[in-house]
Amino acid sequence: MTEQSGITSQETKQRKIALRKQILEERDKLTADERADKSAIICGKLQNLYQRMQLMFEQQDVSREQNGQRKAVLSYLPFRSEVDVLPFLRWCWEHRITVAVPRTQPEERRMTFHRIRSLEDTEVTSPYGIREPHPSLDELSDPSLVGLIIVPGAVFDADGRRIGYGGGYYDRFLADFAAVEQRPIGTGPNRRPPLVAPCFDLQITDTLPSEPHDITMDIILTEHREIVARDWY
Repeated sequence: MTEQSGITSQETKQRKIALRKQILEERDKLTADERADKSAIICGKLQNLYQRMQLMFEQQDVSREQNGQRKAVLSYLPFRSEVDVLPFLRWCWEHRITVAVPRTQPEERRMTFHRIRSLEDTEVTSPYGIREPHPSLDELSDPSLVGLIIVPGAVFDADGRRIGYGGGYYDRFLADFAAVEQRPIGTGPNRRPPLVAPCFDLQITDTLPSEPHDITMDIILTEHREIVARDWY
């Protein structure tokens, strides 16, 4: 869905800003224990989703199955009151699944994803405590190697619409990375991986305002729900 008739782009932006502020304030009110408990449930769902995706991939591509290759995961590193996906990332490392996380390029307002094997491969790059991979680490930029893209955000709706944090980094990255055939998954190089948004149930709201450049999610996972906004198989 694009902007509603009669609503200007500036009005849409202002509605997004207000809604982002409201939901993030609610998310920040969760206690550390509440966030940990809810995050653990969501990480279990991420594990299940990855296993389902990998099984489908292996059934479709016998050559990679025989080589024992597993699809990589692109993920954010949790910050402040976001869903803590570290338990899922540790599960990936234990199962020898490649994990890549973003490093921002503020001058260009873009980001690249680099492979990490633990948090020791990251560094704090801002006074706010945001962690990013060391710039010397290998970049992962081939969509055919990726199984899941885990996308953070402030607010979502059941149709997969997303409001991010205002920087536009993920919209730009996903527009470039997914500039291939828009079917979420498949065996060929022109099938992008599914976009998965882990969030708390309180971050799901009614229909969001949207703009033409917005990228929608395929799947949203909360502590209570698995919302399939678009078929990923």
